[in-house]
Amino acid sequence: MPKTLFHVHHLFYVPAGNRHGNFSSPCAVTKMGLYPDLNEAHLSYYSVPVAYMLAFIPHVYANTIAGQNYDISEPRKLLETVAKGENQEKKVYQRICRAKAAHDNAIETIGLFAAGVAVANLANTDKKFVNTLSLGYLGLRALYTLVYVKLQDNRKWAPVRTLTWVASMGVIFALWIQAGNAMN
Repeated sequence: MPKTLFHVHHLFYVPAGNRHGNFSSPCAVTKMGLYPDLNEAHLSYYSVPVAYMLAFIPHVYANTIAGQNYDISEPRKLLETVAKGENQEKKVYQRICRAKAAHDNAIETIGLFAAGVAVANLANTDKKFVNTLSLGYLGLRALYTLVYVKLQDNRKWAPVRTLTWVASMGVIFALWIQAGNAMN
């Protein structure tokens, strides 16, 4: 049975290809369902905007739990405003601080990740390897954010946060190393 391939077009799945049956897509529909084909597609390119969106989850969370202490006219003064807030619990303030730090950390690393994805693909490295690393990066960043913001109310989780950060940086360096090796 031939594969039917699809791609995302304006947020809807529509058949890819033309009347002659030429298909190209990051996803394949089979009897097992919709899954990414890590060997064929450049899924890693899609991981960059997803990583950017992941970076804003802790930012939105911090603004949300700040409640009335969040001033939309001066959003960069959130920590200062929350610190002055009289009705703010210490635990909530600390969580807001960690959420802002998680957001800042994600923004600090996304440029190196995006460039790593680009050079790894442009160097014609193994697609499955690059796609797997990119998906791994997304998973590690999601875990990093969860551990940092929520679980680190208990300080014993700090080493786990550090390990997830180191692993995510390892993914980025692996992309660059793979690209460099492919260019030699």
